[in-house]
Amino acid sequence: MQAWHRSGAGLLAVLSLGIVSLGQESAVRETEWREGQTRERYEVRIEDDREVRHGAYESWFENGKRASKGAYEDGRRTGAWKFFTEKGKRAKNGRFKNGLRHGKWRFHHANGKLRCEGEFRDDAMFGPWSFKTETGEEDPARSGLYRQLRFTYGEDGPLRGRGFVKDEKQSGEWVYYWPSGAVQFAGEFLDGRREGPWVFHHADGTYDEEMLSGSYVNGVRTKPLTTGELPDFAVPLADQASGARDHEISPELAATLDRATRGRGNQREEALQALLMNPIAAVPAVLGRLEQTDLSQPRELARAAGAYGKVLAAICGGAHYPIEDPETGQPSPELVALATKRWSSLWSLTGPTSDFWLLDTRIMDASNTGSLYVPPFPDLDRSARRWFASPLAARLYGQRFEAAPKELARSLKASLEWLAGQQGLEGGWDADAFEKDETIQGIQRRAYHDVGVSALALLAFMSAGNSTLEGPYRENVVRGLGWLTQQLGDDGTISSRLPENELSYDQALVALCLAEAAAFSPSPGLARTAENAVEWLLRARNEKAGWSYGSQPTGENSTSLTAWMVQALFAAKVADLGVDAGRVDAALEGAGSWVTSVSDRRTGRVGYMDRNTHSLRMEQNQRYPRERAEPMTAAGLFCHMILGTDPKNEIIPRHVYRLKKAPPAWSRDGLSCDMYYWYFGTSALRQIGGDPWERWWKTWSKIATRAQRRKGDTAGSWDPIGPWGFVGGRVYSTAIMTLSLTAPRRLGKISDAREPRTADSKKAGKNKRRG
Repeated sequence: MQAWHRSGAGLLAVLSLGIVSLGQESAVRETEWREGQTRERYEVRIEDDREVRHGAYESWFENGKRASKGAYEDGRRTGAWKFFTEKGKRAKNGRFKNGLRHGKWRFHHANGKLRCEGEFRDDAMFGPWSFKTETGEEDPARSGLYRQLRFTYGEDGPLRGRGFVKDEKQSGEWVYYWPSGAVQFAGEFLDGRREGPWVFHHADGTYDEEMLSGSYVNGVRTKPLTTGELPDFAVPLADQASGARDHEISPELAATLDRATRGRGNQREEALQALLMNPIAAVPAVLGRLEQTDLSQPRELARAAGAYGKVLAAICGGAHYPIEDPETGQPSPELVALATKRWSSLWSLTGPTSDFWLLDTRIMDASNTGSLYVPPFPDLDRSARRWFASPLAARLYGQRFEAAPKELARSLKASLEWLAGQQGLEGGWDADAFEKDETIQGIQRRAYHDVGVSALALLAFMSAGNSTLEGPYRENVVRGLGWLTQQLGDDGTISSRLPENELSYDQALVALCLAEAAAFSPSPGLARTAENAVEWLLRARNEKAGWSYGSQPTGENSTSLTAWMVQALFAAKVADLGVDAGRVDAALEGAGSWVTSVSDRRTGRVGYMDRNTHSLRMEQNQRYPRERAEPMTAAGLFCHMILGTDPKNEIIPRHVYRLKKAPPAWSRDGLSCDMYYWYFGTSALRQIGGDPWERWWKTWSKIATRAQRRKGDTAGSWDPIGPWGFVGGRVYSTAIMTLSLTAPRRLGKISDAREPRTADSKKAGKNKRRG
């Protein structure tokens, strides 16, 4: 209702308090509801014909109930304030300083019971806050340590978003802005996930009930919102239209776009493929054309719908926004305009700094446009905070992004440059492509595991601080993951030239790679693909034990294969994928039981398929002596570290002793070289720490850096020698050696990073990925 202002002595609206010596006077003002009830009563200070609120303040609802009571100082709220509901119950109370909430505040539910209490600092929640439900019970999901996070467009640009972080997870009210200051997206988080109503507006202020807007439950949008009314905390910073897009593109790109939209035959297809290979340049170019199109002209409307619209749809794997009128089946100017607005907003939300256009679009399902309507929104600015799927992921993977030690930086740079040079145009690696390695240590090369070594190469890049969002080899990671995801079917099965029973290692490596990538990429498509890959592992395991070869449980178990499966399942937990937590925990427990069952407590040695089998050999690599290495013992020890076995367990020092008795050694004939063993030994002892780790690392790192090739087309790589070089090839040897070189920072101490299990976490049935 409109409030009316009244003044004058007859209405008791102005009470002269005298004229002070500086020419200032004070008065009391009142406003009223249209029906005449008092709405506000407040004191003002009058100076130079200007009134400033200064002194006591009171307000009432239209029903006559008190709404608030407090005071102003120089036009700003100050001191203690109380707020009430229309039913006369307490709503909130606290103190203001310079117009901002500052100090202790209490908020109440509609029934009057305490909702929460804590402190504000300059209008932002800060420090410990305690929340209660309407029935008076503690609300642990909302209670915790709060601080405000603000980030901008660029270093000194306008405000991009603001909100609260509770225990390092987004919680409470959040607002995102367009560069113009208009509200873009607003709602509330609960424990890091969107909860309740969220409202999205395009840059011109248009509400879109289908794009991002909706009611969210545990981070998932469950239904749309028919109203675009902003929540009361989402106050625009400005009320102006967004700036026009820069339409200038290079002549070469303009010519390619013309050929793709107006050309014919092969010329048109080649131009379209060129645009698909470079979406970061193509999308803004197409948007520029669309936004300049006069949709009132039938010819221009047809070109926008049939040419430019098709380019964007092709980039997104066929997914698109509707542009045809349901009744006529023809493009509608209104729908084309709305689709253009949506494409433009999608580009603004994702843009070149996300992995949406380089990765998500490659794995997008054309029949499911969900990613177009609910894209991976940049909840936290990259420059303000690195994105991780979970606090555990941040603790375990965060140090990857730190600078490598000087003594290793040169070697790592050389190995990654070599791997980057071997990557195919589509993103994968060919295990047997290096012609000089036709025979390896006298063995005919049999390197067919393209998918597996591609995953291993990507793991090497990621372990050195590269992700889909950052790093000098970001493009290699994104392109490689795009190729890798396309090798999997909907059930997670790899497409390969190898027989099904030879793909188990590849399956494990792919699951491990995708799960690690999903831990520091907000891509929902990547998370879904990783989940499918992990589901394959869960289906293939032997109940209450480990894994063997093939997609179906056979009852036989392999320690070697089980160790890779354990890594992948652990990575899935860290990435907070939507995999049933109970099934993952059961699989890990079974793997631990298997490793224990094949461990010789007297010698500390871990067997391959039972306690008496040392390590696998094939017909081609029989000459490599088993006794020079302890790959299964190292693999078993690493499993123990991942599974959280108590270091005081008597078997742990015995495993360590066995590794001490078989230190790394390099020989030209390759008979002492076992890169597979070195990977597990380095990974396991890194978790053990102390003297065993220091001794191993000192010996092994010298061997690794000295053995790395330094000249010619093999510079940066390692020769594929040892018992498994002929199977993996030079890509395998270089990738696994790089992984081992990054061991000091690839994975933080698991025992230190692991969160204590609470009663609630034990009851949790299924993990949910952050929304």
